[in-house]
Amino acid sequence: MALKKNQLLLAGAVIALTGLGAFRLNSYLQPPTITVQERVISVSAITVEPQPLTAWVFAEGTAEAQRKAFLNFERAGKVVAIGDDDSSLMLREGSRVNKNRRLASLDSRTNSATVDSLTARLQSARKRSEEARANTLRAHNDLKLAQIAFERTQKIHKDGLISQDALDRDRTALLNAEAAVTAADSAEASAHAEIKSISAEREGALVTLSKDNLFAPFDGLITVMNLREGNYYYPPQGITRNSEREASSAIVVVDDNHFEITLQIPETSAAMVEEGETVWISANSTALYQSARTGELTGGIMIGKVWSVSPALSLQNRSRTVKVRTDIGQDTSIHDGLFVQAWIAARHKSDAISLPIESLSFRDRQPFIYVIEENRRVTRRMVKTGLEGLGRIEITSGLSAGDQVVVRGQHLLADGSLVQVVGHKATGGKQ
Repeated sequence: MALKKNQLLLAGAVIALTGLGAFRLNSYLQPPTITVQERVISVSAITVEPQPLTAWVFAEGTAEAQRKAFLNFERAGKVVAIGDDDSSLMLREGSRVNKNRRLASLDSRTNSATVDSLTARLQSARKRSEEARANTLRAHNDLKLAQIAFERTQKIHKDGLISQDALDRDRTALLNAEAAVTAADSAEASAHAEIKSISAEREGALVTLSKDNLFAPFDGLITVMNLREGNYYYPPQGITRNSEREASSAIVVVDDNHFEITLQIPETSAAMVEEGETVWISANSTALYQSARTGELTGGIMIGKVWSVSPALSLQNRSRTVKVRTDIGQDTSIHDGLFVQAWIAARHKSDAISLPIESLSFRDRQPFIYVIEENRRVTRRMVKTGLEGLGRIEITSGLSAGDQVVVRGQHLLADGSLVQVVGHKATGGKQ
């Protein structure tokens, strides 16, 4: 009995161990139950509202004075004088001059002597003309007396009171008086002709003498002074290009109130440019960018207007020549010869639907955006673009005012992603 009882206990233990092993094996074979929580992606967004948008055309060029005078003497000669400025200092590069101010003079003693000689001759000719005029008046008076005397003698002769000889003498006197008038008129005319001839010769001498002096043709600034008092001057020969003229001219004067910038703009951009459009000009690209974004001018920026747009394309680079002219009385940091940047406000809309450029994503070169719906999930929308401004671009299709658009973090999104908005802006203000 005891043996049988032990066998039963052993069998029970085996069965228990087998059941425990099967339970554990089953627990290993069954997959665990996992609860997955959907990921919420943090993004920045804006609510779109219409706002002004300006499309800019960018170009570079050299500022040149609209009026630039290359002054030279017409003959060689010794420089005997260089003019003074308002402070009684000798004129030099950078001196400001007024119109008709004498800038420099050559030795003009020979020409001055010629003018003096002609002046003396002119005075003598005028005196001779006065004498000729007096002789003419006297001859005319004598003629009148001779006519009266002849008429009286002729009447008396008809009455038989005087001889034929007396009548002939008075007739001869009348003829002589007429001849004297003719001679006097001729002498007076000759005297007038001499005065005109000498006057013309003297005017020519004065012109020649004036060419021994250089005068400022307009109010402006001296940018080149290649003269030295006491040195001998020789006129430049065979000069055609402005750069050569500037280097070889005696004096260069520029009007620093009016500048012209010649731009070469690619055809695709030049198509937007029209005469009269506003242009912002500066050598400082950072100042231009900040001013264009804020709409407020800072130091070093000039405002100009598109003066002309060439209708022809350059055969070399397929660009159009656009000329810009500046207004008077602006910032003087722009000077002749300065390389500048020009930003042309080519197109403008006052109520454009636009987005920051960085909010756009692309697939197969087609732009799209993520719009946040009321359930905090995003919808991918394909859009079409229009004007491109500084940091913003117009959306012409696929977006409406009031839409909430992801502007940062969109690279983490897919259509239908759940998002949490941080850094939200209530309006589509400047980014």
